[in-house]
Amino acid sequence: TVLGVLERMYGAASVTVLPVSVNEGLPELMLVDPPKPKPSQAVANGQAPIWRSSIASQNIDAARHLPSSTRHLMMRLVNILSAYAIHDPENGYCQGMSDLAAVFVCLEEEDALGFACFERFMRTVRQNFRHDESGIKHQLMIISQIIADTDPQLHKRLVSLGADDCMFAYRMVVVLLRRELPLGEVLTLWEITWALERKLELEECSSDAIRSVPSSRTI
Repeated sequence: TVLGVLERMYGAASVTVLPVSVNEGLPELMLVDPPKPKPSQAVANGQAPIWRSSIASQNIDAARHLPSSTRHLMMRLVNILSAYAIHDPENGYCQGMSDLAAVFVCLEEEDALGFACFERFMRTVRQNFRHDESGIKHQLMIISQIIADTDPQLHKRLVSLGADDCMFAYRMVVVLLRRELPLGEVLTLWEITWALERKLELEECSSDAIRSVPSSRTI
């Protein structure tokens, strides 16, 4: 697996990741004993902390009240998120990532492909998991502005309640409605979003190409 390769490259695990079953059986993770030095310092020193120990697999294996298939998916989720924490030490693992990664665990049977898809996906939403919350606050500000433009009366009400920062939508934005919608509907929504983003990118490239062509003189 991806994590196995990383363990051989960087050494033994030093941090415990405990999986916790929540909601519809979706695995959630909890970090115990953060690595020392901090991930950013470790990378600067040419080291990479491992964000999983054998305790994680022992805890999952001991959860005999869960079907073996569920325990297998949970362990795969631990593997992929642990690998991503090493890949992106600045953010590491943040709550909510497991909701996103679980989708690719279900769609892809191979950890390596699941990790590759999740890592590519995270490039577009990584800012939502910044520790200073600058990314997610910017997204919520956009939502607030959209409400103000489309429904002034509702926005006025939110202002009177002190809720115009739209913090009530925090989880919806972070996990991209993963907990609010069934998996099939979430995938449809995500694919529409990806297609729209791609369309806008192509239109922008076309506009740049047109502007770069020198205008012809009329004789």
